[in-house]
Amino acid sequence: MSQHNFLNKLIKVFLLVSMIGSLGFLMISGITTAISHLTTFQIAKTEPYKTEFIDEISVPAKKYGMEFQMFPSIIIAQAILESDWGRSQLSRESNNLFGIKASEDDQHVVLPTQEFQDGKMQTEEAAFKIYDSLDDSILDHSYFLTGQTYQAAIAAKDYQAAAKAIQNGGYATDPDYSDKLISIIKEYKLDVYDTTHSP
Repeated sequence: MSQHNFLNKLIKVFLLVSMIGSLGFLMISGITTAISHLTTFQIAKTEPYKTEFIDEISVPAKKYGMEFQMFPSIIIAQAILESDWGRSQLSRESNNLFGIKASEDDQHVVLPTQEFQDGKMQTEEAAFKIYDSLDDSILDHSYFLTGQTYQAAIAAKDYQAAAKAIQNGGYATDPDYSDKLISIIKEYKLDVYDTTHSP
């Protein structure tokens, strides 16, 4: 066999192997994408209330997030965590998504709540604000975060830093509060709502 023919065959073999490798990669990528879409579909099918809740509050979260310079993903994640996806008694009956406490003159409801004290979870009663709508609750929460204690959250460059600043500002007694917010944002890809945010 001449050297020229040998080189031609070698090139053909190389091209064939490359094509097979590319096809294999595309097949694997396609299968991975299909599995990802199937998983998303299954979650939406088995827990539609989560999708519905995010859809319901994402618009006001983006609106007030822009107005008050807060990450919409943080607003949504806090609403999810504080209201158990809008299923808590406080959110269902009083439109209070964030566990905002009432002042003396506020219309309020008294309910049991769990707080960390000395490293232990304890149940106590507290007065919570009553709102006319979920929109009002999100507006009041966004305004609440403009307080001096949460200035670091407004100045934060990303939602992770904002979550930590909110915890450091004393929003919740749970020592894992910021980690829970970050986990929710990552799991449900809530950062997609932060595209219009500019700290």
